[in-house]
Amino acid sequence: MALDLSLLGDAHVAKYRETDGEVGFIWNGATCLLLTTTGCASGEPRTVPLIFAADGDRCIVVASKGGAPDHPHWYRNLAANPTVDVQVKGDRYRATARTVEGAERDRCWSLANAMWPSYDDYAKRTTRVIPVVEQLALPDGYRWEVGGEIEQQQETMPKLSRYMPHCGFMIVLLLIWQFNSFRRALIIVMTLPLAFCGAFFGISAMGAPFDFFAILGLLSLAGIIINNGIVLIDRIDVEQAAGRPLREAVIEAAVARFRPIWMTTVTTLLGVMPLIISHDPVFYSLAIIIGSGLVFGTLLTLGVVPLFYAVLFRVP
Repeated sequence: MALDLSLLGDAHVAKYRETDGEVGFIWNGATCLLLTTTGCASGEPRTVPLIFAADGDRCIVVASKGGAPDHPHWYRNLAANPTVDVQVKGDRYRATARTVEGAERDRCWSLANAMWPSYDDYAKRTTRVIPVVEQLALPDGYRWEVGGEIEQQQETMPKLSRYMPHCGFMIVLLLIWQFNSFRRALIIVMTLPLAFCGAFFGISAMGAPFDFFAILGLLSLAGIIINNGIVLIDRIDVEQAAGRPLREAVIEAAVARFRPIWMTTVTTLLGVMPLIISHDPVFYSLAIIIGSGLVFGTLLTLGVVPLFYAVLFRVP
């Protein structure tokens, strides 16, 4: 979606001050404050509008400069003199700014990126570590609390964790019941961790967050991989029932199911590709998990499943 750039720089500052934030507090869907620092060379006050995210009674701002190779002027001023003036809507107050590091930076980055998802893109454009600044205390009358999708995720995660082992146990029982065999069920279950390795590699390589939607992606991926394994093993049994020797049945089944399984993979990958290309702010991690995990899992289904079958059933 194209950004509205009609309000920038000094014009943004002037409108914000004139209207006490009625104009300028919300900018392209993100909340903004006015930060006034002292120029490190001139000693004069310098005010800039910045996107911020709330962290309890504090504000978080990010010195991204759109992914430029150098820090923005306001951050250099702040590093020299951390005493700043802040305006949030009509409230003005003085605060002491601090650059956060380590695990605290990761947490604050996640909060800021939830407000403005482009920060992840900016980080990829530059070799510098983009500073994250916190401890700009919110004025009286302001507070921060979790809401919306984040609140729903926090409520859902404990339930998901509580019932996940039961669902996994039921899946194994259904596989044993379907094939009337422990070894066939074991073959399918053994492919899941290997497929998940591909999913985790993809999410790490693409820099996507491992959030609630990534977990949903893992569950969806597990269902697809299990289905592919069932189809392949069932075809092996069909070939055996037709009178083929076990070795030929394994090879023939792998060849026969090659095209249908790969067509399913390709069509699914094309379906999630728009979410990956557009860096969707909600479903990006889910799309990465399904896309990378499915490609890796398909290779395993067509290669490792026949191998496991040959080993466990002692194919000559």
